[in-house]
Amino acid sequence: MQEEDVIILDTGSSVGIVKDKKLVENITTSNTLLELATNAGKKNITQEAEVPGYGTVWFNEDVLANIFSFAELKDKYQITYDLSQEDAFLVHMENKVVKFKRTPDGLYCYKVPQTYKESLVS
Repeated sequence: MQEEDVIILDTGSSVGIVKDKKLVENITTSNTLLELATNAGKKNITQEAEVPGYGTVWFNEDVLANIFSFAELKDKYQITYDLSQEDAFLVHMENKVVKFKRTPDGLYCYKVPQTYKESLVS
């Protein structure tokens, strides 16, 4: 999986941040500044964008990954996890269930289908 093709569900992040321009709409300069501090260092983020079904995220093509905050997603949708059924977090949206499956690296990721990307570009 390429990192542009996946979104990581992160319990350690308090905000969503996306690097893949094909996943977002309406990129704008924010009225506020996000000072992003990670293990890789600090970065100032100045742009926001909209991800359909998720909402407003920070946007920067230089960050390492597309990340959805578990807390932000939980505030909008029901999230379930049942290891006896599948090692995945299920996000119950209005019209579908989105699965964040465990990768061999131990991260829970959603592989974005090509049709989703195409619908945003057109």
